Amino acid sequence: QMFKSPYLLRLYDHGQAPSKVLPGATEVYLLMPLFSGGSLQDKFERTATSGSSIPEAEAAKLFLAICQGVKEFHTGTSVAWAHRDLKPANVLLAGGSDPVLMDFGSAAPAKVTAKTRAEAVALQDIASQYCTAPYRAPELWNVETGSTVDERVDVWSLGCIAYGLAFLEGPFDRVEMQGGSFGMAISSATSVPVPVEKAPGKVSPAWVEVIDMCLNPDPAARPSVTDVIARVQAIVDVAGGGRGGRANAEVV
Repeated sequence: QMFKSPYLLRLYDHGQAPSKVLPGATEVYLLMPLFSGGSLQDKFERTATSGSSIPEAEAAKLFLAICQGVKEFHTGTSVAWAHRDLKPANVLLAGGSDPVLMDFGSAAPAKVTAKTRAEAVALQDIASQYCTAPYRAPELWNVETGSTVDERVDVWSLGCIAYGLAFLEGPFDRVEMQGGSFGMAISSATSVPVPVEKAPGKVSPAWVEVIDMCLNPDPAARPSVTDVIARVQAIVDVAGGGRGGRANAEVV
């Protein structure tokens, strides 16, 4: 209830009752909306199976709304928060299109300074537990003593999602299948290639620019989500898509 955005999963009600399965235990019930469109990951897989692509105008509108949900984490309270586990599987689609972010178990105050080696290792351990490997920012793979991580870890993950909207998979999704290591591939990356010739559909220079700016390995040079929104809004406006839809879902 800290955040107010139509692009974040809402909790309508909750309650608890004695467990009917485990004597002495308590069951907690959460009432949330139903999203019949599945997740963005489901959309990627359906689109790939059909041999088609997500038109860039649709992708930009989806991505803009996702960014607006992330912006609520970053700017919606007096202290910036980070989601830290942004990925297509954590984006729900209502009516097949409108995106809503879910799975906030990884969320935490964004700015963390590792003052000691023990704190640096602890932050790495938390990241390995809560942040899905192919979408985890480089600075979370090798946290240096004295370094500070902030909400721009989410911007890296947004870059992976933007890449997926063009290619129907993240830039690092195939690393392990190819015998590589996520940690090595991501933490050692000096840039992330965007092979537009291999995309299932057309990828404009403007979309490549969005991917590139988000996937800057240097967190200090990575833009804020507000900067990303401005760039994506320009793409949406050129495509005639307006300022994005509003998430809708059913309550059952």
